[in-house]
Amino acid sequence: MTGGLLEYAKAGQPVLISPAVMANASGPSTLAGSFALANAEILTGVVLSQQINPGTPIVYGLPSSNVDVRYGSFSIGSPEGGLFVSFAAQMARSYDIPVRAGGTLNDSKTIDDQSGAESMFQLMIAMFSDIDFMLHAAGILNSYSTVSPEKYVLDCERIRYVQRFQRGYDLNDETFAVDLLEEVEPGGHFLNKRHTLEHSKTDHYMTKIFNRQSYDDWESKGSKDAFAAAHDRVNELLDTYERPPLDEDIEQELDEYVERGKEEALN
Repeated sequence: MTGGLLEYAKAGQPVLISPAVMANASGPSTLAGSFALANAEILTGVVLSQQINPGTPIVYGLPSSNVDVRYGSFSIGSPEGGLFVSFAAQMARSYDIPVRAGGTLNDSKTIDDQSGAESMFQLMIAMFSDIDFMLHAAGILNSYSTVSPEKYVLDCERIRYVQRFQRGYDLNDETFAVDLLEEVEPGGHFLNKRHTLEHSKTDHYMTKIFNRQSYDDWESKGSKDAFAAAHDRVNELLDTYERPPLDEDIEQELDEYVERGKEEALN
């Protein structure tokens, strides 16, 4: 890892310094102790990169969490993992450098309640901490060991939920709609009002995957759960995929670069 850091620094490329300290194993059981260890490792990388090439761009990364001592497993969906993210965000801001964290991380082996709960939990912590660079934003299962296309689609829906929440709402004469409130009498409704037509798609997030139909409508359309809907979306994306255009000369250079890399690796 240090060799890679040195080469990137020499080339003036951004360096992402991300020690994966594991509390209970490669770091102290106490989170404060593991925080201190991880921060020291990151600052060591920062100093080294600046010694090699002053001004090398740095990203403060901390993909750390705890090892569950019952199983010896690295738990990326744990509450402690979320605390590492919060710590990283605060420390990076104090140093005035960008910060990296994970996104929809979880330890579940399949797409189930656990994966959904842990993924949303970790995602909200990262986004509410104003993380600059979110690696593993979507698709992860099984403590980094598995990537699922359906999970990726579901995670994108989760991300849109949080983005909508963070967008908040406007407070002005139009949104307070006082005239409309006076117009609609007790027992009336707002469904047939132009104001509703104009604002229902801008003030409210329209789900892409999660189902909000009535039970009867949902049942009549096949009773598909979220995984089935995500699977359909995956197939739709694959069926409609079009390869982006790429200049022939650039493509040839890339192919030659890959072949040179293969030869160097083998030799």
